[in-house]
Amino acid sequence: MAKASNVLTTILNMLTLLLGILLISAGIWTSVHPGESTLCEKTFSKPYLFTGIFLVVLAVLGIVGAFFRINFMLYIYSTVLFVMIVGLMAFAIFALVVTNKRIGKAVSNQGFKEYRFRDYSKWLQKHVVTENHWEKIRSCLIDSRVCLAMARAKKPGDFYRTHLTPLESGCCRPPRHCGYVFVNATYWMPPRSGPESEDLDCETWSNDQKELCYDCNSCKAGVLNNMRHLWRKFAMLNFSLLVFVIVIYSISCCAIRNNSAIPQPCLPEDQRKQLHEIFTRFDLDKDGSLTHLEVAALLRSLGLKPSGDQIHHLFKIMDSDGSGTVEFDELVNSMLSQMMTEEILVNQNQLLEIFRSFDRDGSGFITPAELQKSMTKMGQPLTYRELAEMVRDADTDGDGVISFKEFQRIMARSAADSLGFSL
Repeated sequence: MAKASNVLTTILNMLTLLLGILLISAGIWTSVHPGESTLCEKTFSKPYLFTGIFLVVLAVLGIVGAFFRINFMLYIYSTVLFVMIVGLMAFAIFALVVTNKRIGKAVSNQGFKEYRFRDYSKWLQKHVVTENHWEKIRSCLIDSRVCLAMARAKKPGDFYRTHLTPLESGCCRPPRHCGYVFVNATYWMPPRSGPESEDLDCETWSNDQKELCYDCNSCKAGVLNNMRHLWRKFAMLNFSLLVFVIVIYSISCCAIRNNSAIPQPCLPEDQRKQLHEIFTRFDLDKDGSLTHLEVAALLRSLGLKPSGDQIHHLFKIMDSDGSGTVEFDELVNSMLSQMMTEEILVNQNQLLEIFRSFDRDGSGFITPAELQKSMTKMGQPLTYRELAEMVRDADTDGDGVISFKEFQRIMARSAADSLGFSL
């Protein structure tokens, strides 16, 4: 039966696999239909594709490792998750560092602030709104129609009372210090004498609705301010994602441990019933458990003669919950886990004496002739066929004789058979 951690890991990675396939499909569709995609949409095609491929590969590792119990793949899967955890923590700290300023200068008697590009983190200036990136960001701003809402203000009074977002303030109108005259929210006339400031943004402004101030530093400042707020909000999502990945990582570690555990075979019902009858017979006080003395009596009734130390060792292994007694389930598990090795099942000194009684010439091996003579002397003569089968079963290395180790193994197997399980 599959462990819960393996099942959960498989289910979660099935969902991850579906998400990865969706992202790959979105990336491929955008790449295959470039004529129907804007520059903004094309910008996200590669991130969609690469993220989707990463999630699919990660999900396959998790599914195969958990479902088929392959620890090698789960180790790789868990390592990637651990790297993701470290990366998410690092990003959270980094995001707080680069977005920790309070920026934006209020314009008196107006419902908005103006933002200056130079007031933002140097890292944001150098890596986010560079010339290589700005064309794509500009395309996304146009596609999102960021200036459409404020264009409804037709009168100066309505416009100046409007609360403008950082993007609207920086990208959809010229800076206030340029002295442009209001015609409507996105159409401004320059003073006859020219702009009142030498700021490059004053020259960059255009009444073309596809240009406006999208190339102004004030627009870049608006983007950075917007990004700052988005990163702050993403900090909460990042924390939730971090907790989620840690949970998945913990589940995958449990799955690895489950895969490493030795599977316990199931005891057939008839053998379980037989063992329970033996258990009940030696449970003298009928409390559903066996004491140290009761376990020793049970073993000796089966013809086993372990020493006191061996009984103590066996009892300690059987008593898995440390209660001081052995319950029936503990007895069954101990039988199935094959803890009862030759050293526990059979007293070594007694076994050596029996072996020597068969090894008449003291060579350290029992030959077929010695086995035949000993069995005849014991009143159990063997036919040639019976002798050949007995030697073949015992002689595991195929040298034609039975060593003490082979004799020990077959005697332990015989003792185990009497308990209802196999070694």
